[in-house]
Amino acid sequence: MNFSGWRRVRRAVTLLAAGVLVTGSAATAAPHAAALVLSGNPGLTNAELRTAMTRTALDLGPAGPDARSGHGVIRADLLLKQTGATPQPLVRTGEPTVTPTRGDGDQYLEAGERAMVSLPAVNVGDARATGVSVTLSSDDPRVTVTASRPYGAIAAGAGKSKDFTVTLAKDYPVGRPVMLNAKVTFAGALSPTTGRPSVATGQPSDSARTFSYDGPALPIPDGSQEGVSATVDVSDVGFAAGMTFSVDGTECSADPESTTAGISHGYVYDLFGSLTAPDGATALLFLGIGGSGKNLCQVVFDDNAGTRITSATFSQAPFTGSWRPIEPLAPLLASPADGRWTFFVSDAIPGGSGTLRSFSLHFTRYVS
Repeated sequence: MNFSGWRRVRRAVTLLAAGVLVTGSAATAAPHAAALVLSGNPGLTNAELRTAMTRTALDLGPAGPDARSGHGVIRADLLLKQTGATPQPLVRTGEPTVTPTRGDGDQYLEAGERAMVSLPAVNVGDARATGVSVTLSSDDPRVTVTASRPYGAIAAGAGKSKDFTVTLAKDYPVGRPVMLNAKVTFAGALSPTTGRPSVATGQPSDSARTFSYDGPALPIPDGSQEGVSATVDVSDVGFAAGMTFSVDGTECSADPESTTAGISHGYVYDLFGSLTAPDGATALLFLGIGGSGKNLCQVVFDDNAGTRITSATFSQAPFTGSWRPIEPLAPLLASPADGRWTFFVSDAIPGGSGTLRSFSLHFTRYVS
């Protein structure tokens, strides 16, 4: 269970206990209720948890379990009372901010420089956290980091930041993000937690390099999850400061038979599109968007775009302009960009045909 949703889960299971969310047996709700109970009383054995759930369930039929409704509806309120679950603190690290303190005087952390890294610790539990401490380390011998900092007490739903120092060796690779290991300890059964905060390094350049698909037009199989893959080889980029991805085209229209759109298709809603980096990391670009709208042409997928692609409607076809992808592109840059990138498009819903023709990857490099 992801405890960052603790309050939402508790609220949902409370509704479930009142019968609001249950229409049949409690089978599908059981794992969620179990996770809720264990978060407040982690020492329970499986047998104790099962006994508590069956004893507190609301029997729906003849006395005892039956094939249709099992033991009945889970009563989360009674279950929590039965097991003695109590509010618990849960502290995790947030996103760091970086301020160089020794180097060439610019705002970027680079090889041979030192920076102050302000790292927040956030209590996402529902009880006050005490004795909070964060320890940082790095697996890279070229990175030196302050070992630990005490954070003291943090109220439920609140956060607190402390400063660490990070120093890079003179031979640290240009643009390589610093991946830190964070261990958060605090008083409570859910301690410790771990995280992997990332510290950006390097100065982005003002220019971008573009790598475009130059292969043949590829029919997209209709009603098949097999789809079609097209690749582009990237070289001499190294670690990239940023990227965008575009579905290209020379002339844009809503004609599904167009031969000038980057992707022509009669029902864009049917399409699934993803981008995979050389290291295997994948981002979902689009899926189930645009209704009966036709064609993707001169579309730029950009993490900083103001509008999510999921908000596209059929009336906006042919789809053009800048859109935020369903999943961000930034995680694809954790490794060097050099290598083979794969754009995959499939149409699992029968009844429409389409073609993939042109797309490009655009990378911003670091100043070397």
